[in-house]
Amino acid sequence: MEIENFVLDPKGLTNLLIQIDKGVISGKMAKEIFKEMVETKKDAQEIIEDKGLVQIKNQDMIEKIVEEVLAENQDSLNKYFSGKDKFFWVFYG
Repeated sequence: MEIENFVLDPKGLTNLLIQIDKGVISGKMAKEIFKEMVETKKDAQEIIEDKGLVQIKNQDMIEKIVEEVLAENQDSLNKYFSGKDKFFWVFYG
């Protein structure tokens, strides 16, 4: 893409960087948001809100989610602990 065809304005790009700096989104999330910003010309904040892409930073909330995932996938967890390493990937992501 040529610079003169670049569709994002400096304000939009700055807003994306601010969201990373504030810890609202991760760098990985920002890459996906940036791609969508270029494709749709939407603002970063709009994409973040539409897709619910806010990082969870509350330790208690994270622990609760992990406990729920483990409880819902007890069979895979047991297989992982029995030495079947490939079941680790069930929980990754």
